[in-house]
Amino acid sequence: MDAGQILHTPISELPLTENFYLRSKLMGYRKLDDIVRTPVEVLLRKEEFNYEWLGELSKFMSGQNLLHLLQPIPGSRSY
Repeated sequence: MDAGQILHTPISELPLTENFYLRSKLMGYRKLDDIVRTPVEVLLRKEEFNYEWLGELSKFMSGQNLLHLLQPIPGSRSY
């Protein structure tokens, strides 16, 4: 699967845990593209956010060589 396919595949169809899927759903995320388009400041303030979820996301994204998509664009500020 290429990067575009991975980002636009429903999270429930990716090899991630049920806990990750449910927490993502509670935060309003259906696809990884929804997550990577969310500014870090907004993501960290989500009520259902936790670092276990972020760790699983980071590990998966790293394994797909997509971890760089979770980093903010240098010089940008999002509120």
